[in-house]
This record gives sequence, C-alpha cells and structure tokens, in this order.
Amino acid sequence: MNRIKVLTICCLTFVCSYLTFGQEKMFLSLKESINLGQQNSPQAKAAKISLTRSYWQNVGYKSRFLPTINLDGTLPQFASSFERVVQPDGQEKFVNRSLSNSQVGININQPISATGTSLFFNSNIQRIDILSDPTSTSYLLTPVSFGIQQPLFQFNSLKWLQKIEPLRYQLAFKSFNIEMEQIAQNIVNQFFDVYTAQASLDIAQKNLQNSDTLYKISEKRYDMGKIAENDLLQLELAKLNAEIAYEQALQNLQTFTFIFKMSIGAMGNQDIDLILPKVDFVKEVRIDTAMQLANENSAINLQNRISLLEVQQRLAQVKGETGLRANIFAQVGVNSTPSNLTNPLDGSQQTQNARFGFQMPILDWGSTKSRLKIAKSDYALQYQQVEVSLINQQQRVVEAVYRFNINIKQQKISSKADTVGQKRYFIAKQRYLLGKISITDLNLAQLERDNAELANLSIQRAYWNSLYELRKLCLYDFEKRKNIDYVDKENYIPLSL
Repeated sequence: MNRIKVLTICCLTFVCSYLTFGQEKMFLSLKESINLGQQNSPQAKAAKISLTRSYWQNVGYKSRFLPTINLDGTLPQFASSFERVVQPDGQEKFVNRSLSNSQVGININQPISATGTSLFFNSNIQRIDILSDPTSTSYLLTPVSFGIQQPLFQFNSLKWLQKIEPLRYQLAFKSFNIEMEQIAQNIVNQFFDVYTAQASLDIAQKNLQNSDTLYKISEKRYDMGKIAENDLLQLELAKLNAEIAYEQALQNLQTFTFIFKMSIGAMGNQDIDLILPKVDFVKEVRIDTAMQLANENSAINLQNRISLLEVQQRLAQVKGETGLRANIFAQVGVNSTPSNLTNPLDGSQQTQNARFGFQMPILDWGSTKSRLKIAKSDYALQYQQVEVSLINQQQRVVEAVYRFNINIKQQKISSKADTVGQKRYFIAKQRYLLGKISITDLNLAQLERDNAELANLSIQRAYWNSLYELRKLCLYDFEKRKNIDYVDKENYIPLSL
C-alpha cells in the first residue's frame, strides 16, 4: 500500500509539473498583436464583409450599362368568358369564347447613359387556339423589331450613377483602411492595458514581499527597542494594503488579458507574455506635411464630394420631375400571321410605330417652386456642412500632430524618471535598514518609484496611440514613408460568403 501511495504521489507530481511548466508562453510584440487583431477580431471580419458587399455593389452598378437579354413567355394562358362580338351583318352578340394563348419572346435592351436613351430589340411569337374549333389555330410572328426610347428634359439616373458610384467604391477601400487603423489603435490600448496590468501586478508583488520583509525586520528591531510601536503598526498596515493591492492587480490582469485575447483571436489557456515595443521612429511630424497627407489620402474629401453630388442629383431630379417632360418612342419591325410555322414569313409586312408625348404643369399651387427651393436649400446646407467637416478634420490633424510630437519628448523624460525612481528607492531602502531614515521617507520613495514606472508606461501608451491616430487621419505610414493600403483595389478578391 505504501508503494502504491508513493507511486500515485509521483504520478500526480509529474502531471502537475507538466501542466505547469510544459505549456509554452505566447510571446507577442505590439506589431504582432496588431496583425492578429486585424485578421481575427470581430471588427476586422465585419470590415471585410462590408468591403465584399461594396465590391458586388460595384459589379451591379457596372452591369447596368451593359445590354440585358431576357426571355419571357406564357405557356399557356386559358380563358373562357362571354364577350361582345360584332357579327357579319353588323349586329353585336354575346358569345362564349374559350381560347388558349401562348407566347414566347426574347428582348435585348441597351441603355446609353450619356443621353438616357434606351435601344431595344424584340423577337417573339404568339399562338391562339380556339378550344371549340380545333382548326382555328393562328400565329402572330415578329421575327425582328428594333426601337428607341428617348426621354427629353427628364432626370437621367444613369448619368448621375456614373459620377457617384465610382467614388463610393473608392470610399469603400478608404473606409476599410480607416477601420484597420482603428483596430490597430484599439489593440494598442488593449496591449498596454495588459502590459500595465502585468507591471502593476509585478509592482504589487514586489511591494508585498518588501513590506513582509520589512515588517519581520522591524518586529525584531521593535523587540530590541530600536523603533516605536507606531512605526511597527505603520509597517503592518502597509503590508495589509500591499496584500489588497496585489489581489486587485491580479484581478485587473485577468480581465484585461481576457479582452485582449478575444480581440486577437487567441482564446486558449495559453499564457501571453508581451514584449514592450521600442520607439524606433522618433522624428517629429510637421503640421503642413500632415495636413497635405490628410487632404490627399483621407476619406473626408471623398465623402464630401459624394455628399455634394448626391444633393446635386436630388436637385436635378426635382427639376426633371417638375418642368416640361417629353418622350420620343419609335419602333420598326416585321410581323407575319402564318397559318403554320412551316412558312413563318407568309403574309409578313413591315410595322412602324412612333410616338411623341409631353407633359407640362400649368397650375400646381406652388408645389413645383417649393420642391425646387427645398432642393436648393439642401445643397446650400450640405455645402456648409462640407466646410465644417473640413475645419473639424484640420483641427483633428493639428491636435494629433501636437500630441505625437509632445509624446516624443515626454518619452525620454519619463524613461529617465523611471530609472531615477528605481535607483532612489534602492538607496532609500538601504538607508532605512541602517536606521538613517524613517519609514515615512521609505514609503514616499516607494510611491515615487511606482508612480514613475507606471507614468513611463502611460507615456509609451500615449506615444503609440497618437502615432496610430495620426496614421488613421492621414492614411500614411510615417515610419515606412508610404500610403496605407491594406487591399489592392485592382486585384481585390472578395470573400466567399
């Protein structure tokens, strides 16, 4: 039995050791974390689906300018009813007619966007069977028929589509780039949430160990009568507060780690060890350079152009619907009524059809005028909103440049302050152990050391956050000195949904 117990304990010890030490950590840098977030986060997946939708919307837009071919038919239609029929002597009688009507045809339409013209080609055949007379089958054959329909003084929707839809497709790719940069900025904040939580936990653990060690040393010194009871109680209180701080830091780390893992798509039990990024890019950005890049690359100008075109489109539509409207229709073809399909052109003759119609309002009690005034007001309002959006964009760029340049300078200062704080606490601790300073001075040195370390991490977070904010506004990689394009528009392959 003893041997079995010993063997069982050894096995459990081995399993626990394997579970504890056999699992490798996942080491992640900031850029690796951003890449994972841009691939696996729910926001990234939604952005890719949205871009796919824009792709197919653009395909649908282009197809509207190509010829459409339709096959339609009725196979067959039955009807039985009493109808008024003129007799050979001129009288009218109600006659019960039962017939079957079948029809099949092909239609080809080609729009011309510049003028709003519609060209069409038709070919169809109809068959009528009188059910009460099996020999009364007749056909109407239209082998070929060409026509044109030309609206005059009317709203041309295809012309406006050609102006707006290509811009919308460009905007879809810029919006995708902006979304990717927003995801990168979110990952930056979550990365530093986890790293700061890890640093806070490390600080809390060190403080707990130091407070425990100092308390035990101070107990001996108190027994020897070298310190007062008040100092000993203060150290005991510091130890208890350190225990509370450690538990709180541990909980914060678990929370932030879970959120971070969810964003990068690493939801396993594997531990994550983050690598603090080095500040390789330390060159300040000029405001005029950032403003120029934002004007060239950002989506604001493109969105403003689309907004102005849309209100111009509505104004043109109101003018086309409220003024003189005319329509020209012309059709030329060949018809035949053969007795059977063995001689389809038997009895064929040319058909012509032409029509010119117009409509013009004479009295509408001010309805036309009010619609035009509303459309013009919408255009003027949109123009002012465009100016406001440009001013806001410029303000955001200027603020982002100022924050980034300030953070570059603060990086060096905070890094040096962190080093000084660590050194000062080490000296203060040694002096306290020698009895040359009070416990208050030691606690103050510890607090300043902790604040300096966390402040350094806060400045680093602010630096990377401001960098990606500037990248998002300008859609420009200031480190690699090139425009940001996550997707090649010409070679884009949509998702398979």
